[in-house]
Amino acid sequence: MWAKSFLPFDLTRWETWVVLGAGAITASLTLLTSRFLFFRKKRRRTKEAPPREKAEADPFEEGSATEKRESLRREGNPVEVFITDAAEEGEPIRGWVIDRSLGGVRLLVYEPMDVGTILSIRPRQAPPGTPWTQIVVKSCDYTKSGYYFGCMFRRAPPWSIMLLFG
Repeated sequence: MWAKSFLPFDLTRWETWVVLGAGAITASLTLLTSRFLFFRKKRRRTKEAPPREKAEADPFEEGSATEKRESLRREGNPVEVFITDAAEEGEPIRGWVIDRSLGGVRLLVYEPMDVGTILSIRPRQAPPGTPWTQIVVKSCDYTKSGYYFGCMFRRAPPWSIMLLFG
């Protein structure tokens, strides 16, 4: 009698045992899954992994064997510049700074010039009184869009002037 009041199930029928068994299996699987997912201990490595050997030298970390630049080249929006001779006396022509670095600039110009030529450049949007910056043409490549000059600064300009080149 006490069993009937405490357990309202008829334990003599097989359907009751199936329901209780399925409930126990479901509860066990839920407990094991939650323990595995949420309460896993972090495994500690007893051995350190062997160091990986580099197959090739990474040019971004160690530099390229053929790289001549001392600082990274940075591209950006083209900045229009005036270009004139070293004495700043000739009629300025227009060009664009395509990319720049701490060591120089790459210009796009529509007129050829000899390698080794010393030029003076100044951004078109520079405030009045901005000094000209002298560069040396190191390379000249012709493309459909014009001549690309790789130029090196004769003397590194102040940071305030460098910012005007983009």
